[in-house]
Amino acid sequence: MKTLLITGAALTIGTLALTAGPAFAASVPSGGVVSVTSAKDASGPIFGGSDVHLSGTCPVDAVKVNGITSPFFAGGHATLGKTDPQAFTGTATVLPDIPAGSHGVTVSCTDKSGRTESFSGSFTVSPTTTPTQPTKPTTPATPTHPSNPSTPSSPSTPSGSGTVPSGAPDTGVSSGGGNGYVLPTVLIGTGVLAGGTVFGIWKARHQGADK
Repeated sequence: MKTLLITGAALTIGTLALTAGPAFAASVPSGGVVSVTSAKDASGPIFGGSDVHLSGTCPVDAVKVNGITSPFFAGGHATLGKTDPQAFTGTATVLPDIPAGSHGVTVSCTDKSGRTESFSGSFTVSPTTTPTQPTKPTTPATPTHPSNPSTPSSPSTPSGSGTVPSGAPDTGVSSGGGNGYVLPTVLIGTGVLAGGTVFGIWKARHQGADK
């Protein structure tokens, strides 16, 4: 009789364990995934102050996506685009002073029973580098054009006339550089002409007297 009671109790405990097992396993959600990428370039880095794009799926038993939150988003949450729990999207702006590194994001969904299911993801912020301003090349100084050399003056042509030194003997050469005998010749010619005239008058008078 005692053996039957023990056996019955064991059967009862075993039955309860089998019944409770599936119910405990069903309480664990599965499948939730979220991705955070740069809104400018899906394959590019995320910087503080930049916009990001979010996409993902809720657990398989979810019927609604409630929201996406993160203390590293402006306002603390993302703005939902598509609200399909199996293909949701959203956008957010990363805080400008966020430190570089990995940061968390949480997605909240609702399952068929009305219970809230949440799961987490993360995104990485790259350090902001200040671009180095290129050094402006120094403008070379404009070369000074060499001054044009002055044209050498032509040597003066010595004049044909020379200055007769004071006290020099009279050579009959005039200082004008022409024929030095012009003046004497003129004087001689004038004397001859005058002499001829006087001689003609004298001759004429004597001839008249002889008649």
